[in-house]
Amino acid sequence: MAQVARDNGVGLGLLHYWRRQARAAGVVEELRLVPVTVVAEAEQASQTAGMELIVRDVTVRIRGAIEADHLRTVLAAIRA
Repeated sequence: MAQVARDNGVGLGLLHYWRRQARAAGVVEELRLVPVTVVAEAEQASQTAGMELIVRDVTVRIRGAIEADHLRTVLAAIRA
């Protein structure tokens, strides 16, 4: 766990917390960290609201408001 935390720039305590949260929620699939890029507020303001997800060899770009139910559906389809 310590190596995973170091490799991903995450505090070990935070990694343990996330694992406890996942177990409490009944998550049974493999837990993985994914890279995230933070965009500066000024740059973000000039972009259309949205999200880009890259999972393995699949890229999904969502523009506009994102409904939680719709996002769950998209993620389920990618995982299948």
